Amino acid sequence: MCKNIVVRTQQELDNISSEFNGQIIIDFGDQDDAAVVNRKFKLPVIASGKSYVLVAAGAEIIARDESFVKAKGASIVEAMNRACAEAWDRSTVTAKDNSTVKGFNAIVYAQDYATVEAFDDCFVEARGNSYVISRGKNRISAWDDAKVSIPMERDKTQVTSIVFNNNARYVEYKSEK
Repeated sequence: MCKNIVVRTQQELDNISSEFNGQIIIDFGDQDDAAVVNRKFKLPVIASGKSYVLVAAGAEIIARDESFVKAKGASIVEAMNRACAEAWDRSTVTAKDNSTVKGFNAIVYAQDYATVEAFDDCFVEARGNSYVISRGKNRISAWDDAKVSIPMERDKTQVTSIVFNNNARYVEYKSEK
């Protein structure tokens, strides 16, 4: 049986063993005093409420409600509802609903009203009324009323296809090596 633990302080979080077999739910942290997840647990950590969480050391986290998450290293972040997420290095980020996402060396998927920025070797997919900015060796797919901007050298970028489906717009960019 999976046990849930709700932590409301950094000390409570730090006291949990990385071998814990349950779900850890973070319910604290703000921009001035963020919750810090500095190790990986058996299950992804959940940030709930209006928590502000920094993630490192390959930890996995799921942000719910109006939480904000920054991830470093090889962390994995999934943001839902109005959550914001930033992922660096080789991180993977999924953002849904009204989320905002930034990813460096990340694979990013954004849906609904999300805004996405992806750098370096990222794959980005944006849907709904999303806005995408991308650099590096990227492949970008954007649907509906999405806007795509690639701030890099134009001669290294090639538009590979544009497809219209009803009022939706699909734009795909693929960088050349």
